Amino acid sequence: NFFMKDVVDFSTNKIHGFGKFLGKEEEILRLPDQKEFAIRHYSLYDLNKFVTAHLRYANAEAQQKFSDGKKFGTIILFGFAKQYYGILARISCQLSAKRTDR
Repeated sequence: NFFMKDVVDFSTNKIHGFGKFLGKEEEILRLPDQKEFAIRHYSLYDLNKFVTAHLRYANAEAQQKFSDGKKFGTIILFGFAKQYYGILARISCQLSAKRTDR
């Protein structure tokens, strides 16, 4: 595991939250924002695993938001779609640039 069990509390954590740090400030290891310190997280090995995980998280997040009394509407839907396709376009451009750099 990436986090020590006794140092990070995830009991009230929401999906994609970071948990609550229980240690002392001087115990935090801060790494520079540099490529050699990056963590590569490969959690999806095939399309089935991707879809299953996506649906599980989407359902849990929807339940959480419903419990919190958050509403959903068409404007929010289009806002998320715009954000999603913006990210997709940026990643696509980055991948295209890497292919042409070879």
